[in-house]
Amino acid sequence: MNLLAMCITWNRPQLLGRCIYSFLKQTDPNARLFVLDDAGQYHSQEHERWTLHSTDQRYPTMGEKRNALLDMAIERYPEIEGFMLFDDDDVYFPHAMECVSAALDQKCWAQPRLVLEMSAGGQSLKRTEPFRRGEQIDKSICYGGCWAWRIDTFNELGRFPVTNTGEDVKVAWPCLERFGSSADSSPGEPWYYYNRLNNSIVGEGLDFYALRGKDKIEFVGDPPIGCGDPDILSLPIEPGVHPRPW
Repeated sequence: MNLLAMCITWNRPQLLGRCIYSFLKQTDPNARLFVLDDAGQYHSQEHERWTLHSTDQRYPTMGEKRNALLDMAIERYPEIEGFMLFDDDDVYFPHAMECVSAALDQKCWAQPRLVLEMSAGGQSLKRTEPFRRGEQIDKSICYGGCWAWRIDTFNELGRFPVTNTGEDVKVAWPCLERFGSSADSSPGEPWYYYNRLNNSIVGEGLDFYALRGKDKIEFVGDPPIGCGDPDILSLPIEPGVHPRPW
């Protein structure tokens, strides 16, 4: 499957650089990354595997920004069959897009059953369950930054809603109603690191999108591509699986 990684960003150069770094490690030869920056912080650029479109015209909501990115990507790469969210503050291990592509071959939308969180002390990672343990449910409304859909399925749903928060969750509910439970995109080792540190979305509060519009923007030109410190991809993973932390 021709799979698109879809990243929206705003004034987080170091985190975006780490995110692109993790994409460039992907083993799926057909994978592409499309980044949309509406802070006007970079040169717009196109590379062999990834594209960055930068504009100083800010999108009113997160949902509209994600939809605009998807429309740009489909127009430029009409061969794209599916896409996954690729958030700028998270890290995606090299087998991520291969796993997602295989899951979307089986079903029209996909969520992982295991993700990675930082352990106490920041020296290792721990496997974590996105779905609640011990409950007979077939849904998870957490860790939306790694969910994936086929393009035709998403067109049928009508795209992301016009909202600043929870645009991923508000797509998950109609997916469950119409298509049933998602495919498991992490049948082996987890590949998605969910960042709660270093200026992550989680730490910015419910009105984070409005507050971002007040940021003082420094022109960077090119994202500083690199693993950052610590290199998430090199950290050991603790044994066992932990229940969802909330």
